[in-house]
Amino acid sequence: MFKPVPRKVIFRQSVFADRLIADFQRSYAGCADLTVPYEAAVIRNFYDHLQPLHPTARAICGHAVMSWAAKSRADYTAQFPRVLQDFLNALNIRSLFLMDFTDRNLMDFEFENYRKRNLFKRTGGRNRNGTAYLVDTGTLSGTLPLFLFSGVYDVPVIFLISAENEVPLSLRLCDDGNLHLNFYEHDELRFRTEAEQAGFVWGDLEVCVRHSVTYLT
Repeated sequence: MFKPVPRKVIFRQSVFADRLIADFQRSYAGCADLTVPYEAAVIRNFYDHLQPLHPTARAICGHAVMSWAAKSRADYTAQFPRVLQDFLNALNIRSLFLMDFTDRNLMDFEFENYRKRNLFKRTGGRNRNGTAYLVDTGTLSGTLPLFLFSGVYDVPVIFLISAENEVPLSLRLCDDGNLHLNFYEHDELRFRTEAEQAGFVWGDLEVCVRHSVTYLT
């Protein structure tokens, strides 16, 4: 289900992913105090893409948040990936790059439990840095739940970025269980229409105040 792809290959091929990840790395790195050895080491070891390969690419200014208003954890786990798949299918997005915004080894991801980690390993996870994964949207019901209810807080949990030649779109999962979207502004109406048609709640950061998996049982 998870096809390993070198991060460098993604950045060379996808102008959108190249610009987006560089923007995120520069934003977070700007908060680091490089006089502190630990923080300097984190930047040195994991921030592999501080400068885009395509520096003249247009800015990615569109942003929104969408949420699935689940009634329980079980409902969220079962329905959220399916509704996301419907949304992506409506946009003709058939494949996604699954990656962290830093060069972290996803075998070190804070999975909810060892069962999820082992399943990730059995279905394509590799124990190496510099690796992202190509995921078919048709497998989201099996792949996305592995990263839900993780131990990642206060930073993006995981990124799903449309693969090259697809509609440019990034969806990053937050610790509230919602998806933060980045896109070119001219595509916003299309994305909002398809999101609401699929059943998502669409809005700004206030969505995470009203909807969070931390409230579910």
